Amino acid sequence: MKTTLKLTVLALFLASPAVLAQSKPAEKQPTSATAPAAAEATQETSEGAVKLFVAAMKKGDFHRVVELTDPGSVAYNDLQEMAAAMDPETANPNIQKAELDIIRDFFTKPWQDVEHKLVAEQGHRAQFKLHFYTTDAQSKQRKLTGERTVDLNQFEGQWRVLVSPDLMRPSAPASTPTAPAQSSEPSDKPAEKPADQQ
Repeated sequence: MKTTLKLTVLALFLASPAVLAQSKPAEKQPTSATAPAAAEATQETSEGAVKLFVAAMKKGDFHRVVELTDPGSVAYNDLQEMAAAMDPETANPNIQKAELDIIRDFFTKPWQDVEHKLVAEQGHRAQFKLHFYTTDAQSKQRKLTGERTVDLNQFEGQWRVLVSPDLMRPSAPASTPTAPAQSSEPSDKPAEKPADQQ
C-alpha cells in the first residue's frame, strides 16, 4: 500500500520560497529529565530500539532512522528518499543548506522531548506509546502536544520500528486507525486479519 502523503513531496513544498520566507529553524527544546537516554541502548531489546529511533529523529539522522525502521513499514520508501534528500552528498544541489535545515527542523522539532511507555510485548512483536511534549519558553510549562502508538518487530535478534506517516507527523491529528503494517521479514506468528475481512 502506497502512502497518501509522500514525505519527500512535503519536503519539496517546505523548500518553496513562500514557506521558507515564513519559516526559521526553531530553538531546540530542553531535554526532559525523564526523557530516555540512547547512549547505551541497542536493538537487542524493543525499548532500546525505541530509544535509538527517538534519538535519531531528534538529531535528524535520517539514515539512522532508516536503519531502525522495519522494511515492511508503510513509510519505509519515503524515509529512504528523505534520507537521500537530506544528505549533503545526494541532496538536490538547487536547494541551499539553510533550506535543508528548515526541512530537517520541521521533522525533528516534535521529537525534542519524547517519553515512551511499553504497552505490550509478546514473542517478536512489541508496542509502545509515545508522548510528545513542548515547553513554553516563558512559563516553562510542559505541555503534551501529541501521542502515537508504535509497533515493533524483531528479526534475527534485532528490533525495528514499523513507521507510518502519522508517526512522522506526531503533532498532527492521527488518521483513522488501519490494520497494523506487517513486516517484510518472516514472523513466528501469522498476521491477524481485520474483523471486516474475516
